[in-house]
Amino acid sequence: MPRAIWLPVLLATLLLATPAQATAVKKLSDADLVRDAKLIARAECLSVSTEWGPERKRIFTRIRFAVTATLKGGERTSLEVLLPGGQRDGLSYVVHGMPEFRPGEEVVLFLTGAHKKSGICVPVGLGQGLYRIKREHGKKAAAVRDTRSLLLVESGQSPRQGGLERLDLDELLTTVKSEVARQKKAKQSKVGDK
Repeated sequence: MPRAIWLPVLLATLLLATPAQATAVKKLSDADLVRDAKLIARAECLSVSTEWGPERKRIFTRIRFAVTATLKGGERTSLEVLLPGGQRDGLSYVVHGMPEFRPGEEVVLFLTGAHKKSGICVPVGLGQGLYRIKREHGKKAAAVRDTRSLLLVESGQSPRQGGLERLDLDELLTTVKSEVARQKKAKQSKVGDK
């Protein structure tokens, strides 16, 4: 291939390989996720439905979960989450980077507190606050986080495209429980020092 054609073809290929739409968010550490989450739960998605918001200006997705374990926040057996975005009446309202859910899937969620007016709570850091539990015959369960639709921003660095991260589920749960306990102890120490 002549050099004059080769470079434009390479550039076009690289541009097409990156997502057309991505949301830039601060890259969060495990400690950040735990700190910012009001609720951390292991759950199974029971149902997903969409609905119009007030005055039919926005579409929302309502997801119902059966909670199998609460790692932070009040104990509960069920959970209902309302997220912006979805499809309804032939229309789509897209929030890039907002995770989607499927009935039957198991997840570990790091959720913000519900907004006072709308009741909306979202995964902390969008896709950063969701691990999907994957089970393969004969293997230990894995926790998979997909941040490919995000541009992750770290202080003093250029944004970078997110990716797929696969962890052992037990390792993730142990890390989260340890961090919750560490932060709770640190908070109690600060209160005791006053």
